[in-house]
Amino acid sequence: MTEQNFGAFQPCQLADVIILKGETAKSCDPKHLSTGKSDWQDGASAVAETQPLYSKTAKNAEQKPDIVKWVVVTRGSKDIVIVEGHPTGKSETKLSSVKVTPVELSEGSDRRGVGDVFAGGLVGSLAKGHVH
Repeated sequence: MTEQNFGAFQPCQLADVIILKGETAKSCDPKHLSTGKSDWQDGASAVAETQPLYSKTAKNAEQKPDIVKWVVVTRGSKDIVIVEGHPTGKSETKLSSVKVTPVELSEGSDRRGVGDVFAGGLVGSLAKGHVH
């Protein structure tokens, strides 16, 4: 696996769960810089397959965690996609999709803060041990 440089997203290598919008995931596609074409699924998979930074500094096998990094891609009213990447390689990367029921906005309401509420709910559920 080649080393990826995600620029501003490099701190993502320190996280176990990353939440990206579909357009942001596209910018992480390795083809993005060379061809100008990008795909959100390839971008999310590239982030998920990146080895955690702390695994490179581990002194022995016990310190190298065998973790799965989740990249959650929110795609508006379409769906939420979870890419379960594995630091040892692409062959173990898994993709799951959860359909979203669009909510009609009432007059005077807007969508500000919806992503923050989603992220808070996800983090809260993970903190309570709700993994599946």
